[in-house]
Parts: sequence; C-alpha cells; structure tokens
Amino acid sequence: MRSIYLTNVKLGPILQKLIDGEKKLQDGQIQLDKLNREKDECEKKCSKLQKEAEECLKKKEETQVNLELNKQRLVRANKLLSGLKDEKSRWGEEVVRMAEESKFLVGNCIIAAGMMSYGGPFDST
Repeated sequence: MRSIYLTNVKLGPILQKLIDGEKKLQDGQIQLDKLNREKDECEKKCSKLQKEAEECLKKKEETQVNLELNKQRLVRANKLLSGLKDEKSRWGEEVVRMAEESKFLVGNCIIAAGMMSYGGPFDST
C-alpha cells in the first residue's frame, strides 16, 4: 500500500503536468484552428484578387489593342480628309466652270440642232 502511495505521490505532479499540457494542447489546437480558418479566408481573398487582377490585365490588353486600332484609323481618317480638301477645291472650281457653261447651254443646243437639220438631208455620197 505504501508503494502505491509513493507511486501516487511521484505520479501526482507528473499527472498534473500532463493535465496542464493537455489543456495547453487543447488551447493551442483551438488557436491553430482559428488561425487556419483565417488563413483559408485570406487564401480565398487572395485567389479572388488574383482573378480580378488577371481580368484587369486582360481588359488592359484589349484596351491597348483598341487604342492602337483607333490610332491607325485616326491616321487614315486624317489622310482621307487632307485628300478630300484638295478635292473640295477642285470640285468648287468645277461647279463654277459648269455654272458658266450652263449660261451657254440653250445657245449650244440651238446651234447643235441647226447643224443637225442642215447636215441631215446630205448624205455622204
């Protein structure tokens, strides 16, 4: 009996340390679980932000492509407009010339009709 008592006396502090260690382990496990949940949430946020960043980069690339296309279109439009400026002046001169010629249209038609009626009865023989 005495040996059991001595064993219990020796094992008492050891068992108390075991109980304290298990409590610390349990508290540590709870804290570890909490930190793991926070880590998982952070990883989810990180993956979400990574997807958003990829989408933004893709949109940026598309915008740059559209920007280059629009710059090329602008250059072509400017070339076309400068070419049409020359045509505008030429067309303006042509309108003035046709307006001047339209004053003589009736007289020219009468002369042409007279030539046709004069040359009509004569044949080439």
